[in-house]
Amino acid sequence: MINLDRKFRSFIYLSFFISLILSYLLNENSSGGASLDKIITKPFIDSFSLGFLEGINYSINVRQIHSPIFYYVLFLMDNFFTNETSVILYIFISSLIPFIFYKILKKKFKKKNKNFLFLLSLIIFLSPYFRSSAVWITNDNLALLFFCSSIYLFIKGKYELDNKFINYLYSFFLLVLASYIRQHYALFIIIYFLQCYRDLKLNKVLYILGFCILLSIPALKYYILYFESNFEYSRITPNYRFNFLIFLSIFIFYIFPIFLSKNNIRKIIFFVNERKIFLIFLLLLFTTIYINFNLPQIEFGGGIIYKFFLIIDNNFIFYLICILSLILLLFYSSSINDFLVLTILFLSNPFPIIYQKYFDPVLLIIFFGLMTSNLIKNQMINKSLNIKFIYIYYSLFLFSANYYYSN
Repeated sequence: MINLDRKFRSFIYLSFFISLILSYLLNENSSGGASLDKIITKPFIDSFSLGFLEGINYSINVRQIHSPIFYYVLFLMDNFFTNETSVILYIFISSLIPFIFYKILKKKFKKKNKNFLFLLSLIIFLSPYFRSSAVWITNDNLALLFFCSSIYLFIKGKYELDNKFINYLYSFFLLVLASYIRQHYALFIIIYFLQCYRDLKLNKVLYILGFCILLSIPALKYYILYFESNFEYSRITPNYRFNFLIFLSIFIFYIFPIFLSKNNIRKIIFFVNERKIFLIFLLLLFTTIYINFNLPQIEFGGGIIYKFFLIIDNNFIFYLICILSLILLLFYSSSINDFLVLTILFLSNPFPIIYQKYFDPVLLIIFFGLMTSNLIKNQMINKSLNIKFIYIYYSLFLFSANYYYSN
């Protein structure tokens, strides 16, 4: 059992917070694109100096698919604070995400040692994309903060008998706020509504539905204007076959250190033996879909596993890893809810090219927060997670990302 007193936990948390301050002073750019994003978004921020509607129209006219609300938030920060104060404030806001993740883990896994859950929550600080967003003030962390908070209240509504309606209502409100910053989170409202339909009376479900529709009207108006003004541009469709492979490679990258244990390996062997016919059919279907598929060679995006096998020019092993990831995905998706959660996560980024940062660290938060798999619960209760290995794995990832982008 891991024993950490409150003072030592506070010291560890403060150390990680200070590490973000040092990252700012050293211009850490471990995601590769955050520093460039800050330059690219500057005109969007400045456009609000002409007025709120003028800033909105500017985003529409230059085909900015992302919500302009975050740029307005940055415009307000620029007017009230110095750049250094804004960065420190945003680093503080970002550092709340691991804390809320900790509260999610405590609420979800009540029987697990709290110190273990605390240490597990701190791996968010090792995410290159989380750190880059905090230092360069990109919209990822603010949206993730709202999304994490919504998951916490959603879990409270699901598992607690008191104040179900209020907890669900606030969870929807925070989910809408997250979607206003990054629209990728909007589809998760499906998961929330399905649970509310099970737990609440119909009149309360309809009340929440009306509440969400009311809150969404400005966003709907914006995207109607956007698609009317950029009709040809908006018809660009994602390469779903390619994106699915990338999603699978990213999924296994994050789940690997969580899955890896002798007990889990025995379980996956049993899982495969028990479902041989289904998995053979799935393998044949997978092979049929991708047998004549030429894996695109893109310079940007794709994630670390794709980039590695692109460099060594070995598509075959890349496909094998994707097949293994698909088996792991099915292994952990032990309910329709889990399968729907992962499907929504994949569909929430309908772009021609997807980046690993779209799923980091949100995939881990969703994995432990929204998925209901008994396998995950058993891993947590039976102490089959190797916290030391997880820290080594993600520390190497952070170090490698910094080394790669510094060169």
